[in-house]
Amino acid sequence: MTTANQPRKPLLPHAEELARRKQVPVACQKCGTEVLVQKYSYHHTSIQWQDDAEVACQEFQAIGDPDARRNQASSCQALRSSIEDAVIAGIVPVPDEED
Repeated sequence: MTTANQPRKPLLPHAEELARRKQVPVACQKCGTEVLVQKYSYHHTSIQWQDDAEVACQEFQAIGDPDARRNQASSCQALRSSIEDAVIAGIVPVPDEED
């Protein structure tokens, strides 16, 4: 624990850059549902839904039964494709592996 008289422990070199990054809004090209996306690496993506996924996402709705949705749908392929397109277009930045 630091006090007002003690300096704050410096963050890891890449942590300050990660802390500055913002989530980027991305809309699904299929249904228009908007989520906030942040990439930590090429393989690590954070997605924050703005609405209840089971209501907003057409792919989740198509599964029908809520229990079946939880078992079958961990992600929406249309949204995943929209995020990949946004990454390719440079809308969602991906940090360098050295960051």
